[in-house]
Amino acid sequence: FARHVFKMAAARGACLLLLLSFAIFADAVSLSNVLSLEDQVRFKQTFYDAMPFKDLETAGYSVLGLKHYMKAEVPPTQDVCRFANENVDSSNVKSIFFASLISNTLGNCKFTVSDEGKTTLSEAIKEGTDMPTLYYAVAAQKYLGIQVNTGEVIKAVKAAINSDEDSISGAAYAMLMATRLPKDTDVSFITEMIEDTVAQADEVDNKYLQFEGGLLVTAKVVYATYALSEFLGKAPAIT
Repeated sequence: FARHVFKMAAARGACLLLLLSFAIFADAVSLSNVLSLEDQVRFKQTFYDAMPFKDLETAGYSVLGLKHYMKAEVPPTQDVCRFANENVDSSNVKSIFFASLISNTLGNCKFTVSDEGKTTLSEAIKEGTDMPTLYYAVAAQKYLGIQVNTGEVIKAVKAAINSDEDSISGAAYAMLMATRLPKDTDVSFITEMIEDTVAQADEVDNKYLQFEGGLLVTAKVVYATYALSEFLGKAPAIT
């Protein structure tokens, strides 16, 4: 199964998010039970091959995949911390998110968001903001130690869901959002989306499930489902 997915990913440009989704899947059920040693080497090499990084998104996914899920070190061939600090755009939520992700994952990397960056994040959390941007803003605040206004987040998430009820990708980001909020937050309206979301998958060759939108959307749903299940301490809806 892992080899089949790896070959599909390679054929589509070796999508790092796809690999990351299977890394978290493997991490949740024991890496050695899902991936052979050969598969693990291939996964690591794909992240290594992305260096030297040219954008923060690629750097963020690669660092997270290597350090957190593959338990491997980031090669010293590039100063990734410096790269993040020098390339962050304080007016862009997604850019701040990936810079903060890199800093948090590396551990020994200091990233201090500017006042402009803090304003960018706080102003993004409002009704009318799309789900991905909401997730990036809240996750960045968590990484940076900035207090999250949970009430405003919940209102914004509900508004985003209501504006695009059929979005599979939006549902995945909502699940990930729930993992960034305090555990006593009522996110039942998000957890109730899991089964409905998984049920929308299409069967391929009577063997595999894939969501409309292809591998990237499928990767997001797998990643989000396992992340939320782990956060809640429950068995995942995808096995």
